[in-house]
Amino acid sequence: MKSPLFVASALVALTGGCASHHEAAPAVRENPYTLPLVSPGTKFTALPPAVQNTIRAEAGAAEIDRIVTYAGQGKVVYGIYFKNREMNPPLYLAPDGSVLNLDLTVAKPAPLGTNGAGGEHINSPIPGP
Repeated sequence: MKSPLFVASALVALTGGCASHHEAAPAVRENPYTLPLVSPGTKFTALPPAVQNTIRAEAGAAEIDRIVTYAGQGKVVYGIYFKNREMNPPLYLAPDGSVLNLDLTVAKPAPLGTNGAGGEHINSPIPGP
């Protein structure tokens, strides 16, 4: 008859050899940052100075939701969309800072010389694709 101490120590020796230390794999977490890497503020600083000045003059400190650059047939129009659309409807601007109507005719011309090229205005709509 074997002593209970011998059986217990043999059991510990057998199971101790099988045990190994594994580091737990880090839990994979979903990244909460899913927004684009380009913010409206970054896009604002990339706009021509005349366009920036018109946005400041027309919208003041209104929070910009997004800025879209539309281009077609050699013409560029900047669409500025605000967070509070009831208070600040979309603003469409020519590269010289002129405010444009929905049909892209000039609603309010930019001051002359704001783009360094004599204040060219976009007076015709950009045709769709």
